[in-house]
Amino acid sequence: MHPISTSARSQSTCAGATGSSTIRTLSIGGVNVTIGAGTSVLRAGPATIRLNEQQPVPGADYGLTVYALHVTVPGVADVVVGAARSDIHNC
Repeated sequence: MHPISTSARSQSTCAGATGSSTIRTLSIGGVNVTIGAGTSVLRAGPATIRLNEQQPVPGADYGLTVYALHVTVPGVADVVVGAARSDIHNC
């Protein structure tokens, strides 16, 4: 097993919100995974693996939650590795 190195970034201003993530050396089932600029969704059996997942923050004028790596297996696991959140109100 190789260690996973991740980072997530989120920034919000009254002009909008931006986010990004970095994942180094990710392999799934021995296959190296290349991460693109947007959110990537991979399936491995019952598992869903999201890379660079970005969701708006409810109730904020502008806000963004970024998950570098988010793995879900229905009824079994919901794991996040590397997360950042920013939001701004009253713009």
